[in-house]
Amino acid sequence: ASLPAAEAVEALLPVLRDRSPVVREAAALSLARHDPPDLFERVRPLLDGAPDETRREIQAALGQAFAQLALNDLAQDLERALRRAPQAIEFDPATATHLSLRAIVHLYVGNFENCIADCEASLRLEPQRASTISLMAFALTRAGKADQALAHANRAIEIDPDYLNFSQRGFVLLALGKT
Repeated sequence: ASLPAAEAVEALLPVLRDRSPVVREAAALSLARHDPPDLFERVRPLLDGAPDETRREIQAALGQAFAQLALNDLAQDLERALRRAPQAIEFDPATATHLSLRAIVHLYVGNFENCIADCEASLRLEPQRASTISLMAFALTRAGKADQALAHANRAIEIDPDYLNFSQRGFVLLALGKT
């Protein structure tokens, strides 16, 4: 028989300190699946008492777990994806991928300005991230700012010509009436 959710969370918290990254990541994913509303507060004592490297590894594992679940939720439950994507950022704020993921969730629900803001934040961390620049071009186009989007689409192509940025530039050019 499985433990009730509250007991499972209590049992998993100390496992986050395990030296094995595989064990730590499995515990983080299990905790994220339980999704207790006060998880950040419950993990805080573990983080405060941990050496810097361990603290960073715990934050990364939890951030990645919430990001993975948010990505899985995109196809089935956008509200849950909207809740989990910020949790990934809360645990691991210095990861551009988590900001880009939240931008994608905002795009899915039509929050183009929030998508643009998250793309900007992600690009402050990783300015050469072609996928985020391309996402920004798409969001700007959807927000009615195709004139700004074209520069981003072109920049994404300059950075990574093999990425699917040519179709993005074509989409922007169509929005500008330039076919």
